[in-house]
Amino acid sequence: MRRHEGNVSFEGISREELYAAGFVLMGTYYFLSSIAPTMNWIYYFAMEDAEK
Repeated sequence: MRRHEGNVSFEGISREELYAAGFVLMGTYYFLSSIAPTMNWIYYFAMEDAEK
């Protein structure tokens, strides 16, 4: 197993910017994860209406 000695520096980033980036990433994840079920239900209801 390799050990990496790289350092990560957050000197130019404030805590608020990190929180904002985290919330944006979480929101994007939840938005994208809800597209498929939403499209599925739209298709289902469209097909139900077409059969009537």
